[in-house]
Amino acid sequence: MGLRQAQQPDPPQNRSQRTDRAHSSSPSGHGPTRAGYYPVLHRGMRNLSETDVDPLTGLLGPAEFRRLYEERRARSRRLGARCTVLAVRVLELPRVRAAYGPEAAEGMVQHAAGTLRRAVRSTDALAHLGRGALAALQDDGDRYRVQSIMDRLHADADGYRPP
Repeated sequence: MGLRQAQQPDPPQNRSQRTDRAHSSSPSGHGPTRAGYYPVLHRGMRNLSETDVDPLTGLLGPAEFRRLYEERRARSRRLGARCTVLAVRVLELPRVRAAYGPEAAEGMVQHAAGTLRRAVRSTDALAHLGRGALAALQDDGDRYRVQSIMDRLHADADGYRPP
């Protein structure tokens, strides 16, 4: 199972753009601030309906992630707080699906989602955007934290063997 990190300068609808960076937002140039963000995120997470959660992974769905992304992006512009979107794509899904069936491909996505869930903080919003694309919306994410998460994802992906 291969993973690739992607930059998402626009909301998650732009899935075709893939690079080896995460998008970080701090428009004012000031350091990150936390005031008020966590209650907003937690309130948003509490108000989720079952349709906002992806049934395969248990992560947020694309629409709810986009809503949280837009909310966090507006807050970043307004207060100068940093936020980071880390996007991960599970590679080789079509090949695995063709060779081993849809259950094997779903297992790969579930494994990657579990690994991402363990690698990020409990306050980060995680989503399955479809077709093997996962995303994390992080408050105060810096490049060292993102690199640490990507190292964990790559190490786990290298050791993954389907059941």
